[in-house]
Amino acid sequence: MINHECIALSEFEDGINVEDVLKKSNLAISREKLKDKLKRKVMHQTLNVILKYLEDNGKILDGRKGIVWIHNPGSKIDKAINYWIESMKYHGKDVEVIITGDAKEFYEMLNAKIIDEISKGITSSKNQTLMKAIHTKIDLLKKRSVLWDTNSEG
Repeated sequence: MINHECIALSEFEDGINVEDVLKKSNLAISREKLKDKLKRKVMHQTLNVILKYLEDNGKILDGRKGIVWIHNPGSKIDKAINYWIESMKYHGKDVEVIITGDAKEFYEMLNAKIIDEISKGITSSKNQTLMKAIHTKIDLLKKRSVLWDTNSEG
């Protein structure tokens, strides 16, 4: 019988170790260099699960040129954005991002592909990653527009 608690604890420790290495790296780092810098060996599949978790939670960017730590929970800009978002919610204002033209056509085509993938049981794909990136940018636009809108109110 497999001891799931030990496996989970081991993977948790691996996750902490990966976070520490990425936080200390000033530049994008490849998976192979990351593996070399870890305190102990981590299986490639385990590393991929850890990196997906970190990316899904907004702590890293994982791109062609490597992985970079982006999370900064105490940053002044995050605090300012959160303050203005709460302020705008209080005033009852909603921000909407409207996609038009070719972008709308592409978005709808991509969305249809993702619906088809999900119906086939595919839970992770380049299409789904791209859509998640689009939604992240839309959220960022909403946050920025809240800041711009409150500055114009006086």
